[in-house]
Amino acid sequence: MARFIPASSYHAIYHAFYVKHGKKLGLFLDDCMRTMFSSAKVRIMCAIQGNPRDFKHVTLMIDGHDSRATYINAPDHASYYSYKLKKSGFRTQVCTDINGMVLFVSNAAPCSANNDGSMLVEMDLRGKVSKYDCVVIDGGYTLFVKDVVANNPHLGAHNFVAPIRKQRGVELTAEEATYNSALGSFRSSIESTFGEIGHLFQKFNGKSVIRVTDMETFTLQFKLACVLRNVKKFVAIGCVPTAEHHTFWMQPAFDYSNGSSGSVYDVVHAPNVREKEQDAQVLQELQRGFLSLDLNDDLPLEEDEELASDHYEVEAIVGHRGPRHRREYLVKWVGYPESSNSWLTADRFDSPQMVVEYNASVARRKR
Repeated sequence: MARFIPASSYHAIYHAFYVKHGKKLGLFLDDCMRTMFSSAKVRIMCAIQGNPRDFKHVTLMIDGHDSRATYINAPDHASYYSYKLKKSGFRTQVCTDINGMVLFVSNAAPCSANNDGSMLVEMDLRGKVSKYDCVVIDGGYTLFVKDVVANNPHLGAHNFVAPIRKQRGVELTAEEATYNSALGSFRSSIESTFGEIGHLFQKFNGKSVIRVTDMETFTLQFKLACVLRNVKKFVAIGCVPTAEHHTFWMQPAFDYSNGSSGSVYDVVHAPNVREKEQDAQVLQELQRGFLSLDLNDDLPLEEDEELASDHYEVEAIVGHRGPRHRREYLVKWVGYPESSNSWLTADRFDSPQMVVEYNASVARRKR
């Protein structure tokens, strides 16, 4: 990098991109993945056309992805050990649609201390997985589906498809074994997505060791890689031609414009093939009804409508920094945890009223 830009300048750009504006960048990347490359209607129609016979209702896939990484400031390095990589690493939950587009990514977490199911339970799927979607998962998530549904009341057990679980002392029937084999083959396509990301971005190929001082930056970089990979795949699927302005950055002298406990066998119900077929029928009926509405793809689903009013809406100002004439305000966003708080200047607020009231309260406290 020193051949092209001084280390100090590179650090300044890195700090501005991932640290100073990191929260804003994270929200932007989440929105890009959620809205730019897929919609419920597209997913359902593609599933009906291209999925195997038993899985015509499946529109999404979720799986955990381990990246080889070292967290320099980790208090307990053992919690980062990945049994898959045989090295320390970060684990993220990745959801793709039936066309292989990455729709959302969880925050990175230590591999050893976090399994796939518990990470999915902690995620808010509202606005990400609609009631018309069906998510295929592997057996590692089966015990957690009940908790996922409890945390996301717009979803039901029929929105998830998993392998049939073998009961203690009872062998799978030939039909159940065939079903599991077909499901495993079908959902393996998400592994090709991970492979493609690793091929495009050496940082995430599982061979290079990523050394970071905070996991938030790693999560941002992984999300950015997913968005860029989505763009590449979208261009290929849509046969988007390369226009002249697409290659400006490659020209000489180019510059940018400034403008659970106990025995699981006692508490877990393992559905058989017939029950899975019934769940599929329920969801396919919902999907057919959805398609028959002839909805415009630009119209949000009801879960998205719930988010529309509070997406990027400021809930409260919780702090400030800098002198009065160039003060920045730490804001909490509606519907987002405190970890997503970010800094805004007064001119970035939709209305000055909240800033005026906050400054008045600060002045009163100083008296």
